[in-house]
Amino acid sequence: MPYRRLVPPTRPIPPSQDASPGSTTTVLLPAVCWGVPNTDALCRASAESLVPLLPLLLDGLIKTLLDLPSFDSPVHDHLATQISYLYAHCDPLNDQDFADGLMLEHRQFHYDALSKLGLGTVPFSSEHRRIRDDIRSVRREPRRGSWYMPPARHG
Repeated sequence: MPYRRLVPPTRPIPPSQDASPGSTTTVLLPAVCWGVPNTDALCRASAESLVPLLPLLLDGLIKTLLDLPSFDSPVHDHLATQISYLYAHCDPLNDQDFADGLMLEHRQFHYDALSKLGLGTVPFSSEHRRIRDDIRSVRREPRRGSWYMPPARHG
């Protein structure tokens, strides 16, 4: 699997007060390592960027989190931190129509991440694994909370 490596510049960079001493190498993993499926949308997103479209990225992170064999692991904590960061700092996630771009089985996770406490915790992940499995087996459908306005109608 190909990886892309960003090599630090050869010219000296003035140190900042926040920077730690020493050289830094950043390795960018392919989107498939993030759990993002290889789709036409990913190919279109990757033509100009290494980062997939936000709904594809979030779907991949949620899927990988909920598919973990155990939530008692550093991998869970790492993925939960990434997902929590997106919800804290990505305004498009608050858009009324954003959930429409997510896989059906991840929409309840999205609605609850916006409306409930506990995102990133083991109980939240455990509950949403059960919810996702119920949605997959058509025993339930995702529901927005009363706080969530109906999606905007365009046209």
